[in-house]
Amino acid sequence: MHGETANAGWRFEALDSLAGKKTLHLSLKTKIRPGRVDKRICLLDGETTIYSEHIVSAMQGPMNFGHHAMLKFPDEPGSGLISTSGFVYGRVLPGCLSCRNKVATRL
Repeated sequence: MHGETANAGWRFEALDSLAGKKTLHLSLKTKIRPGRVDKRICLLDGETTIYSEHIVSAMQGPMNFGHHAMLKFPDEPGSGLISTSGFVYGRVLPGCLSCRNKVATRL
């Protein structure tokens, strides 16, 4: 997520480890658009996948969501490997978000 969620300090909520699943829960009370975002990052034993979830609540008005992972690996060759699936569904707004007669274009 962009803007405030990318740059503000998150509040630690919990770190759980149950049945081979480790979950980090963080939260952020936003100020620019008042509301809350809860972030959960999960790791499962025996998997190399990073599962992430963001729940946006208590916000009002039109919103154009953009989400992508931001990862940093050590500056050493072979320190990380990224594998992703292809796009299943995507949408972009080809104009001003606050303008009337919004038209979304499907990718």
